[in-house]
Amino acid sequence: MLIQNSMLGKLLAKLLVLTDESLSLLVDLCERLASKDGPRWLSLLKQFLRGELVQPPPRVRLVAPGQVMEVNLHAPPILPFTGAQVESHQGGGGWVKVEKRAAGLYVDGRKVILHLSERQQGGQNITGFKLREALSGRPLLNSNLLDTLCDHPEFIPEDWKQDEQGKTIFIYFWATIFRFAGGVLCVRSCYWDGARWNRSYDWLGNQWGGRRPAALLAEPALGTSVLNPA
Repeated sequence: MLIQNSMLGKLLAKLLVLTDESLSLLVDLCERLASKDGPRWLSLLKQFLRGELVQPPPRVRLVAPGQVMEVNLHAPPILPFTGAQVESHQGGGGWVKVEKRAAGLYVDGRKVILHLSERQQGGQNITGFKLREALSGRPLLNSNLLDTLCDHPEFIPEDWKQDEQGKTIFIYFWATIFRFAGGVLCVRSCYWDGARWNRSYDWLGNQWGGRRPAALLAEPALGTSVLNPA
């Protein structure tokens, strides 16, 4: 009881010197701590006091809306679902310049192409694990660009919506791999549903065919090729 009275006395002394704005915030905090979500708010408060809650680094800077923006490829990626963890994330050198040109989408002056491996052509399929190996060493793009493009779809080229047969294509950003419980791996993608761009993901144990290209940067010799074979 003496300890409680001592703590209460210290609290009252602090309250007397607070501004009206600070008191209002404190009342709001007390209401949240007393709610059914109290344990979560208490945990967040403890993290804040320990300095663990920091503002995430910015992901995008619009330079010329619809034409030029800068994207932070090094920022921590957005998780695709609750419980996901980052298995690998290739930052791509930090901030890059993303441009929409008449010929397509460009990152730091290099065109983004939709790449199919040999095993994805002619009606063939390849598992995500094998495809990941085949893409090793390629100039892949990570999920930070995926999320930025979905948030700013005006940058996405029109020919990313469908293949030559008019079928929806799913574009994967292999520079970021996620892990779920038990070590199951997945990679994120985006696709056009006829009305808007959506985000999705697939487990690496699934099959990848001709409608599931990888987004990567064109080599100088590849020019402006789209769906370029390996």
